[in-house]
Amino acid sequence: RFKDSGEPPEVNLDAEENPETQERERKRRKAEASGTAKAIRTGGIGDDEPVEFQQENPKKPGSQTWARYEKYKVAKTLGEAVSLGAARGDLRNDIEKGFCFRQ
Repeated sequence: RFKDSGEPPEVNLDAEENPETQERERKRRKAEASGTAKAIRTGGIGDDEPVEFQQENPKKPGSQTWARYEKYKVAKTLGEAVSLGAARGDLRNDIEKGFCFRQ
């Protein structure tokens, strides 16, 4: 299972010394600085762009997502939807399924 000594190999989790972690962190900071990080996670729609949500709730009645959708379906932007309780995953799903679209 483990080579020779039977001990697991040492893994460097220190971001300052791990090149993969450094690169991932650099890209994250760059995306945040440019304002694209959230837009990328929500189908390219920025937080302040006008959107419209399907008013008939498409989620499973009684589920947590159904309850959240009821609160944020009146939002006019993705930023407003988040402030009303939408999770980024909810918005990604809604955009992919066509429940939310640009105006």
